[in-house]
Amino acid sequence: MLQAASPQRQQEQQEPQLLISEELKRSGLTAVCASFVLDFAPNIKPGDARENYMHWLTAIDAELKKDSMRRALTLKDLGAARRTGQPMIVQTVEGAHFIEGQLDRLEEVYERGLRHLQLLHDRDDMVSPLGDTNIGRAHLGGLTAFGAEVVKECNRLGVVVDMAHASHETVMAALKVTTQPLIVSRTNLDSWTGSNLRMAEMMKPRLISKEHAKVVADASGVVGVWTKLTNSPAEFVQSIKAMVDVIGIDHVGIGTDNDLLSSRTGAVA
Repeated sequence: MLQAASPQRQQEQQEPQLLISEELKRSGLTAVCASFVLDFAPNIKPGDARENYMHWLTAIDAELKKDSMRRALTLKDLGAARRTGQPMIVQTVEGAHFIEGQLDRLEEVYERGLRHLQLLHDRDDMVSPLGDTNIGRAHLGGLTAFGAEVVKECNRLGVVVDMAHASHETVMAALKVTTQPLIVSRTNLDSWTGSNLRMAEMMKPRLISKEHAKVVADASGVVGVWTKLTNSPAEFVQSIKAMVDVIGIDHVGIGTDNDLLSSRTGAVA
């Protein structure tokens, strides 16, 4: 995922220089998810989260125009990108803080190209909370009533709902209301933690059980595997295999969440 610069970096730059096409050409990837971490931005007053997200969407618009690139808006678009070798991005966001209790904002960003919404990130202190995260104190009873409305609206519009960073209870509740498959874009099995013990301990709250992975897969969903717990390509392959052994290859994706751009721009992929 390509993610936004830190708040400090935002203040240093009038507009972020994301260099998306350059990095995509180096990687050889057909498409990546371009994301922004909204709960890392300085959302001080109501409206700030929406303003911050719109700022970054505008920055992406400029970058895509400069490099004659575009967003993939449909599955057909992704197929065309693969056939022609012309890379695209899938517009996403980490945390739905920009909604602020106003459901119509989902359609607003859909029109700007959003096709993948990660419901929650590290913080749940939104204007209208959507559900419990997997690292904070559970105090919302899983998915909130408004969170359920957001899931349903994403289904209506055609936006993929991502339950990464959501608690198990939040995921289970979302599965009850969704009419479309959900994804968990990046995690690992809690039974496979690799050789990086320090990282394994740090990531422990974000890992999922085999049962959790199976319930997502049984609902036709996809679980993306992190590189966070691996120190080599061989270990990453082992972690992918561990997930495949549990839920089957058709339900396993690659969700690296890795830093690609921060050395020059503060953005990560």
